Amino acid sequence: MKFNIYFLIIFLIISFIVGIIVGILIAMNLSKDNYNFDFSGNIKLCPEKWVRDESPCVYNISPSECNKEPKDYFIYEGQRRELYEFDLLG
Repeated sequence: MKFNIYFLIIFLIISFIVGIIVGILIAMNLSKDNYNFDFSGNIKLCPEKWVRDESPCVYNISPSECNKEPKDYFIYEGQRRELYEFDLLG
């Protein structure tokens, strides 16, 4: 009887650890698909301006629609460019 309980406890601990590892790997894969981590083609020059839109959202639309557009962006060569278009690390 004790052997079965110890086996069950060890099995649950190993399952928990494997679940954590699989969750981390899935999260890393999802984040890689959502963002461009290939910085080789990104703009490496300084933008003219960094803009933070701090205006409130319009109340007649849903909150999920309100936050779709990023609040921070750059002005580069007179046009709005998103942060992910620049090589911010290099």
